[in-house]
Amino acid sequence: MANTEEPKPETSETSSEEPKPETSGTSSEDQKPKDSSVESAPSHEQPVDEKPEPGKVHFNTKSSKVGAQVGGNVNNSTFGLTGEEFLRGTQQNAQNVTSAIDSTLEKFTRCITEVTQAAVRAASYERSSFTAQPPGKPIEKHPINISEFALPSDRDDYARQFEQLRDEEKLFVIILYLFPDIPWTDFWLVYEQAITTLPVKSKPKPSTNAKTRPNEVIIKVVQGEVSQDQSQTVAEDPDEEKDEVSPLHRARSRSDDYWTKWTHAEISLTTYEYPEGKQTKQTINFREQAQDVIKTHIRTTQRQWLMSLLPVLKEMAGLPSISTDLRKMIAEAVATIADIDFGYVTREVLDTWSCSDEAYIRVAAGYTLQKIFILHQNDAEVIRLLDFWADPGKRTGGYYWQQCWTAAFTYHLIGIHKFDLVKSGLTSLGHLPGNLENFSHDLWEEIIRISEQYQTLEEVSKSDQEIIQNRIAILEVLKEAGEEIPDAIMYTLVMLALNNRSLEVIMLMKEWINTQPDPAKHRIRNFIIFGVLKDTSFSNFYHKKSETAAGNEHDFLTLFQVDKDFRKYLADILTYLLPLDPDLRQGLFSMLQTWTIEMAKLDLDIQSIKKLLVNIYRRSSQTQRKHILTAMKHWTKHKHQSVQVLGYETIQKLETGDYSLPEKPGGRSGKGPIVFGRN
Repeated sequence: MANTEEPKPETSETSSEEPKPETSGTSSEDQKPKDSSVESAPSHEQPVDEKPEPGKVHFNTKSSKVGAQVGGNVNNSTFGLTGEEFLRGTQQNAQNVTSAIDSTLEKFTRCITEVTQAAVRAASYERSSFTAQPPGKPIEKHPINISEFALPSDRDDYARQFEQLRDEEKLFVIILYLFPDIPWTDFWLVYEQAITTLPVKSKPKPSTNAKTRPNEVIIKVVQGEVSQDQSQTVAEDPDEEKDEVSPLHRARSRSDDYWTKWTHAEISLTTYEYPEGKQTKQTINFREQAQDVIKTHIRTTQRQWLMSLLPVLKEMAGLPSISTDLRKMIAEAVATIADIDFGYVTREVLDTWSCSDEAYIRVAAGYTLQKIFILHQNDAEVIRLLDFWADPGKRTGGYYWQQCWTAAFTYHLIGIHKFDLVKSGLTSLGHLPGNLENFSHDLWEEIIRISEQYQTLEEVSKSDQEIIQNRIAILEVLKEAGEEIPDAIMYTLVMLALNNRSLEVIMLMKEWINTQPDPAKHRIRNFIIFGVLKDTSFSNFYHKKSETAAGNEHDFLTLFQVDKDFRKYLADILTYLLPLDPDLRQGLFSMLQTWTIEMAKLDLDIQSIKKLLVNIYRRSSQTQRKHILTAMKHWTKHKHQSVQVLGYETIQKLETGDYSLPEKPGGRSGKGPIVFGRN
């Protein structure tokens, strides 16, 4: 049997006590075994029993293969050696071969480890598809079509990509569609709420071609317990086969690069400007090159996914722990879903939100309706719904004051764009506080009337007790409504005035007092009007100082100075308010003093205030004229010089002018003729 060429054994580990045996091996020139005379090895000392080194492979010295490798398949006596000497030489050769094998195995193991680690790192960036193979056959790797994962070229291309995603990945895409440019941390709050609420499948939909979906490659190095053939049959993420691994855990454990790559998204730094400074957040959105294709696909083919998120968003908006910005984004996401079925979204979400006792939830309903209006898909439905909420007279089964509040808040969001569409609803709301006040008065009258029929409370009949308890419960609700609704109306009118709708707001309030001129029945509404004028003017001064409203020809102060009709409308309103209440009258003159001081600081024309006072004087009765002159005399003693000067000038103007008393219905109007039927 021919000997194969063996590598030259290493001698570094040979014991110093043992001489090296001389062996006749094959040379590079002569590879055939020598069967003639062989040089005999010198005699050796007695062999020393060696213990096998731990960690190394030791050969069986009784094997005939060792002798064949050293000197051919011959008898030991051929070498002229004793049995013990031959055995010692054989053991030394075995140790040398073992050392070489160990070194080779160590290098091979290190190489395998490095290759495996590289493959694991590549697993998060590249997906592969495998088919199950019979045991013993090599794995067949199916090359991935790069176009499947590149930016989609058209809707059909992305439709194929979308169908290959897991449910939790589809959910990621759907949420990103509803929340464009959402902060990265807020996105995961929404995602966690959705994936823990919806019945998201833990396993992917099986493919029809027996191939696994193009997914991330997870290479698990198994050290001995799993054979290569067994590992070849693993084609999916091992986590998916474990019931205890939730979709949320699997989703959160993946890297940001994983999500941004396979959903065609990108994370950017977005800077928000505030009066106090700037704020920078990491936001996520689809890549600009893929936005249109992805959004069109979801909007037209994934309605079921969108509708399934509606209960999730409804519940999440009611969480007091989330931020105001996130709640607004949730409301706008509901508006996007409303394009599918406005009526269904109204019944399932908006009606509930609008009747909530929590103001921040009612505000969410307003932001949803604003977004729907802007999208121009159901803007007419939005106006009809708000008008229905704002006018309790349109209801037959009672109403919720919270819906009136929601309508009032929402009108300012829509009125900024189209004031004429909200004018009717604001008119109805203007009458509502007076109606609530009158209704409360009637209930108290009924309670008193029932109580006067009995001498003591113990004598009140059971039926009358139920009536009184019912009326008291209604009064408690009306009290809350009487506090909340006026604030909402006032806020809406102020916000409209500060957004270039000052003239429309003044004309609306003038219409309020013209259609229902009885001041006694509308005490709350009168304070609303005063509050709107005060808050609007003071806010306008603040913006003027900060130069945020510089050059705006529609703001309150600019119109007050340059528009003669605007001052006339304002004079009509103030003339209506002056005789109502001494405290209110004092508040009005104090407000005009503040206007004078602030306009002087801003180098604005304070003569417009004198013109306003003259207009009020002309429209006032004799009693109110005395109040105006008395107030002007107090102005002359004011510590601020601009107020003193204006007080003197106004008194001089009023005393030297000839002003007729205002006309009265059915009677003398001072120096004027008798006029009938004039309001």
